[in-house]
Amino acid sequence: MVPSDGDVVFQPRKVDRAGIRAAVDGNVLIYIHKELELEDLQRAFRLSTTSWWTTNCASSVPSRKNGAIA
Repeated sequence: MVPSDGDVVFQPRKVDRAGIRAAVDGNVLIYIHKELELEDLQRAFRLSTTSWWTTNCASSVPSRKNGAIA
């Protein structure tokens, strides 16, 4: 399960284009502010805090640092 946050129209599109939804068999939850929901999600899914991976589609694109791909 991947919690994500962002604009209610554009974030689902970004998640789909990045291939995240397909990679986790559709288990994506999108919130306006996921930080406010993490404790409830953690209890509901019985997850440890080390289980959290969240999306940031903008940063999923490799960036260049000193001429190299970071």
